[in-house]
Amino acid sequence: MAPAASAQSALSIRDLAFAYPSDGREVPFQLTIKHFELARASECLLVGRSGGGKSTFLQLVAGLLEPQQGTVKLDDIDLFARSTNRDLLRGAKLGFVFQTFNLLQGFSALENLMVALMFSTLPKSEWHARGISLLAALGIDKPNTRVEELSVGQQQRVAIARALVCKPALVLADEPTASLDPENAKIAMELLREHCRVEGAALLVVSHDPSLVPLFARVEKLQSLATAGGAR
Repeated sequence: MAPAASAQSALSIRDLAFAYPSDGREVPFQLTIKHFELARASECLLVGRSGGGKSTFLQLVAGLLEPQQGTVKLDDIDLFARSTNRDLLRGAKLGFVFQTFNLLQGFSALENLMVALMFSTLPKSEWHARGISLLAALGIDKPNTRVEELSVGQQQRVAIARALVCKPALVLADEPTASLDPENAKIAMELLREHCRVEGAALLVVSHDPSLVPLFARVEKLQSLATAGGAR
């Protein structure tokens, strides 16, 4: 059953329908979601098999794919309204944690956060202090170290800091532990959850890793939210 609507919703999806064009040789991929709601400062683990539509779902939430119908609202702003600048909305309202980190090589930990802040609505005068403070809270005490000189676990901490530095309403984490050993995976997930709560950001983790299930009070199966055909 879908949770009740909230005035503090970070993410609200209604009557969403998406399909890739058919190439005439296979059944086209289709995804429909009647209702999905995630409140500010709450968290959800979305599970599903590989190739079952999780990446498509994330791209729709991020506005990188456009549905044929329905609405996606980030912090009560309609992502697909004609008046919406999606690039600016992503910078202000969304944080991303990727499986492979996607940090800028040759740049320091702090510089990676500064690049993210270029797309935020925070005053430029606050950027440096914000970056230093968040990195320190995540255990990075040498913010000017180039990211390729950091351990894998430290790089994941920088990736978490980058996702949160713009004070987003929602953080999307796509298989965030897949590149980590079990010990670092557990530490990284605890840090991500803790700092999302501290920052007041909703957290949506998408994964097929069964070890994450016990960590979350709310676990949704993509198959129960959606009707899907084909695979992407």
